Amino acid sequence: MKKVIANKNKNCIIETIITLCLIILLITICIINAIKNIHGISMEIVYIGFSIVLLYWVYKEIITLNMQIKLPNELITLETNQLHIYTDKKETINIEDIISIEKDVVIKKLLANEASLLIKTNNSIYKVIYIKDIDKVIESLDSIIKVGD
Repeated sequence: MKKVIANKNKNCIIETIITLCLIILLITICIINAIKNIHGISMEIVYIGFSIVLLYWVYKEIITLNMQIKLPNELITLETNQLHIYTDKKETINIEDIISIEKDVVIKKLLANEASLLIKTNNSIYKVIYIKDIDKVIESLDSIIKVGD
């Protein structure tokens, strides 16, 4: 029987879309000011340079949004004696192989809280991102796995 341990924080998708809209708005303002050329040639160069930087940021945000959409809703599941985690692909870990479970990064934002979890085994380290309620996930994993016993 499959037990869901961690779910995806869906607010991160909304936050990324809002960020994309704001960046596109800034790019539009920069391009309009560069075309009007009200402030002189030096400011036109600044607007064009800022637009290029913002275009790169849009590219990175689109990659992030694509990754967030492709992740399944259930990021960590427990089935019999195995832990199934979803990073960029599905990984299966035996519970006995887990050495430690740690919070990696917790970012508190206005719309969404992003958290990632590190699961260390003898062979490798797995990082699961965009977890909802990270403290509850760690608590439930600690009670199931009994790390250090």
